[in-house]
Amino acid sequence: MGIRKIEWLETTYSDQLRLSNNPERLLTLIIDSWKEIDRVARPFIGKTFSDSLYQHSVNATVETHPWLAAASVPTQSAIDLDLLRRVLSSQEAEQFAAASDLLLLNFYIQLTNLIGVALTDCLIQPVLAPMLNASAINANAASP
Repeated sequence: MGIRKIEWLETTYSDQLRLSNNPERLLTLIIDSWKEIDRVARPFIGKTFSDSLYQHSVNATVETHPWLAAASVPTQSAIDLDLLRRVLSSQEAEQFAAASDLLLLNFYIQLTNLIGVALTDCLIQPVLAPMLNASAINANAASP
């Protein structure tokens, strides 16, 4: 099975890792992406739904990446990005990049199921596509 991704994303976190070969930079990009996703989704769907979708997405991703279970806190429904960073950084870069790709895809699917593709894309695409694409451009420019 190939890498699944959101249709309008030109690059994934795994692509970013291949382009930059900089795991720390990738971790920062992943966490910044989630901050922005939460920032735009929360006012539209509310804190409870945003937190819940994130937790459900983590739980769905655990099926493929069991170590990500450490980022799911059943008693706390809030998005804990410091915890996500610690859990991701405990893995090899290729593993945490692949898990982050799937986590994002799972969140996107869950949000799409809640509000539809058009609204999901209106919320997420303007935030996420420039972050990932600008990062890819910067990585390519930095390559010798």
